[in-house]
Amino acid sequence: AQPLLDSLSTPGSATARGVNATIAEIKAQSSACAGKLFGNGTKARPDAGLLTGNGFSFTAATCTGSAACKGGNAGALLGNGGNGFNGGAGGNAGWYGGIAGNGGNAVVVNCAEASCLGGNGGRAGRYGRGGQGGEGAPGFAGGAGGIGGLIGGAGGNGGNGGDATAVGPAGGRGGAGGAAGLSARAGIGGDGGAGGEGGAGGAGAAAGARAAGGGGGGGATGAPKLYAKVTSSECVVSFE
Repeated sequence: AQPLLDSLSTPGSATARGVNATIAEIKAQSSACAGKLFGNGTKARPDAGLLTGNGFSFTAATCTGSAACKGGNAGALLGNGGNGFNGGAGGNAGWYGGIAGNGGNAVVVNCAEASCLGGNGGRAGRYGRGGQGGEGAPGFAGGAGGIGGLIGGAGGNGGNGGDATAVGPAGGRGGAGGAAGLSARAGIGGDGGAGGEGGAGGAGAAAGARAAGGGGGGGATGAPKLYAKVTSSECVVSFE
């Protein structure tokens, strides 16, 4: 997996670059580490296996109370990011295939700290759209859209800010759209894709309320600087 993770910005399909063959080889040689490297996330351990698997998505049944629950990250190579809940952020997608998780909508009644804000969308992989930002609680901001694919893909849309209340603060600001990926070819810098749309600001309440929140700004274009490094020793894999 090291050469694949060291060359994330190099164009070329997952098939052409031998991603599936690499995964099969690692599985064949790492049976003792299979539980750590491969598999889907769970409620107790939301992140997927280190190399492949889908992150865990939280729902009302698995994220109780008012605490924010962050969706699990996918495996580094393949997998979908999990969806957040109660204002939790969405999980990141696998670099070579998968869908980014969406941020959770905030808790509407009796929210606490992070659960008052919309969750940020997860990051896409090499290609694909960033996750959707979650909606904010009344008077609080929506979550930012996730970053689009490193090589190509739009940023996710920001979540809507929460409406103002008659006795509460102003409407929350909409979350910013996620940055778009950079479509690049050897020797020629490609144009960045369009940033995700900012979420709409919350509507102002009736008499006596403060002004409505402004809409979130669109995401910037261009690829972020991303780095990945893998070391392996006794089933321990770390990323920087």
